[in-house]
Amino acid sequence: MTKIIAQEGSIAAKTIVNCDIQLGYSKEEYKADLENREREVTERLNVEHALKTDLLHKDLKIAEFEKLSLKEEKHEIQKRLASVEKSYKTYVGELEKRIRDLENFRGSVSDDLLNQAKIALSHGDKSHADRLYVTIQEESIKPILLAAEASYQRGKIAEEDLQFKNAYEQFQKAIQLSPDNPTYLSSAGKLASKIGQYNSAISYYEKTLEIYKSNSESDMTAIADTKNNLAMVWNALANYDKAIELLQDALADDLERLPLSHPTIAIRHNNIGLTWYSLGQYNKAITHLELALKSNLENYGAHDPEVAVQWNNLGLSWAALGRYEKASKLLEQALHSDLKSYKNHNPTVATDQSNLGLVMKHMGEYEKSIEYYELALESDSKYFGFDHPTVANDHNNLGMMWKEYGDYEKAKTHLELALSSDLKTFGENHPIVKKEKEYLRQVNSILNRKGNISEFAKMTRSLH
Repeated sequence: MTKIIAQEGSIAAKTIVNCDIQLGYSKEEYKADLENREREVTERLNVEHALKTDLLHKDLKIAEFEKLSLKEEKHEIQKRLASVEKSYKTYVGELEKRIRDLENFRGSVSDDLLNQAKIALSHGDKSHADRLYVTIQEESIKPILLAAEASYQRGKIAEEDLQFKNAYEQFQKAIQLSPDNPTYLSSAGKLASKIGQYNSAISYYEKTLEIYKSNSESDMTAIADTKNNLAMVWNALANYDKAIELLQDALADDLERLPLSHPTIAIRHNNIGLTWYSLGQYNKAITHLELALKSNLENYGAHDPEVAVQWNNLGLSWAALGRYEKASKLLEQALHSDLKSYKNHNPTVATDQSNLGLVMKHMGEYEKSIEYYELALESDSKYFGFDHPTVANDHNNLGMMWKEYGDYEKAKTHLELALSSDLKTFGENHPIVKKEKEYLRQVNSILNRKGNISEFAKMTRSLH
């Protein structure tokens, strides 16, 4: 099993604040805050791992949810640090939007409190704004919609600070107070998807889309983004026909108003490409992935992580067509780029290593294949823990490699670990689980035959 990389939503246009407050939050401060947050999340992950064995069974699910949220936060921090210039601009745009959104509360709270929050936000200090929203939540039992907006804004602040569990809880509060607000629903769907709550994500996104479609004045960008994000949840659940239909609709919507070279169009092409890949339509996948690569090279340059995504996905598509030399060059480009962008034990680097392991296997370079697969497993296990689909995928890859190599005991060990994990994640009827069961059945069959032959040889010797 390979790892092909999806992309979310669209690229937001640059925003401008139409007020007297000037932003005073530098790129250096932003980077330092990210590095501090990374240390904090890493420490909390270490504590979560140490405490897990002491938890009661009923608390394990909560602990796993907390752990997965922290891991997603860490991954997002590392992505932002890998492209500080670009992520800083995006972050500043979000700060500017938060400042503008504070005007929604004008007249409901004192101007002094409002202005203090604006000044704090302009310097990257979101604690003052959060305290303002707490005040509004506590005092806004009468105007329910205002309390819902306060919850949503608290969620956005937590999300921007990469505190996903807290953000998700605030978005859920906002939805309880205002259940038909598509902005709240979409934000909850995005985080639910990010932390693996796929059924909840589908529910939020489908309701968002229904609301947008019922309003003739809805923003077409928001509709296309919702289709894209809903499609990627269906993709994660292996419902590729639904995914491709939604993605093609999103691309058609975007092409009506955006130029071909726009980064959002590249996202659509990437996601359509990976879905065609999942359906086994590799030539169609390559067509879309090459369009995405061309656009991202023009927009970002060769050293941007977005370009490495396209190299990875194209490499896998060429590998699926048996063009292993071409595939290995593209995957090596992706790995070389990502090693510069990310630290060791990063999921993106592990993805590159895993995919190179697959190509080396097909090229008959079994020792190199095992080496890459083991690097990926080591990295993913440290990052995700043991019962995670990505780690299960690594075990499956190693199991199949050892099967190819003729070491069936090692193959069995890895395949059993993969199956045990994926049964917990996906259940009995998922295509991945069915494949793993078949692989394990094949290995057990070989081991049984070998055992019978060995037993027969012993009996024959004893008769003589």
